[in-house]
Amino acid sequence: MGVALLAVIITGVISSMTVIIYKKEIDMILMKFFRDLSRFKSRKRLYGNQASLIPILMGKEEVIVMQNDEKLQEENDGFTMTLAELAEMDGKTETTPIYISVKGQIFDLSAARHFYGPGKAYHALVGKEAASAFAKGCFTSQCLSTPMSQLTEQQLLEVDRWIDLYRNHDKYKFVGMLATDPIDDIFADDEKNLSESQSNIEQQEQEQEQQQQSESDYSEEEQQSNTEQEQQLEEESPNFEQVQQEQSESDYAEEEQQTEQTNNVNLQDFEEVLAENVEEVNELPFENDVEEEA
Repeated sequence: MGVALLAVIITGVISSMTVIIYKKEIDMILMKFFRDLSRFKSRKRLYGNQASLIPILMGKEEVIVMQNDEKLQEENDGFTMTLAELAEMDGKTETTPIYISVKGQIFDLSAARHFYGPGKAYHALVGKEAASAFAKGCFTSQCLSTPMSQLTEQQLLEVDRWIDLYRNHDKYKFVGMLATDPIDDIFADDEKNLSESQSNIEQQEQEQEQQQQSESDYSEEEQQSNTEQEQQLEEESPNFEQVQQEQSESDYAEEEQQTEQTNNVNLQDFEEVLAENVEEVNELPFENDVEEEA
């Protein structure tokens, strides 16, 4: 009974997860469909193009975006906002506008509070730079903070489609450009330098650990090699200690023999010298011999 209940629970959880996954995918498909439908209406209104729906839905259209920052600045008198200022435009009150940035282009989406207002589907993107989130089809903080340099060409094209929507929509307004706060630059440089320092320290510690490990491994290998040599020597010579002792005794005997031979040679030399001296003494004229001659 318990096993059956557990199986039912697991099956229910898996089914729920599957539904959630499919729901996210379906929501993303619908989001892109209505975005592209709005883009078609904008092109029909602005350019009289009534045959652009199929290419847009198939992703074969030419994306209409303005990429020149100088022209964008001239279009709105050079108005800029920092990320901190942009974050205040979150639409949390009826009088607070709803701003969103895509690749540094800021748009006023206050006319679509039913999509971007508090508690709505896209509110997580409000007051932020949302290019990476649109590119990845994910509105989490991790997706929002993904660097643009890590996006693929297809993902960057997806970002341009959102810019195309916002720039050509009759209810959305281009506000200005996202600017970098000098103080943020200072903090960013400090964080970068700190990160590089920490990385260098970690690399040095890692290299030191590797060196210590190498030395330890070498010491263990050397010790093992010495042990193996001793064991091999003991196996080849079972009476290793006795052989060493006999060798020592043999060496000592040879030294004594050499010493004795040296002493014998020295004694022989001494006797020869003494004999020569005695002969010389005998040949000297002593006092008795002198008297006899007289």
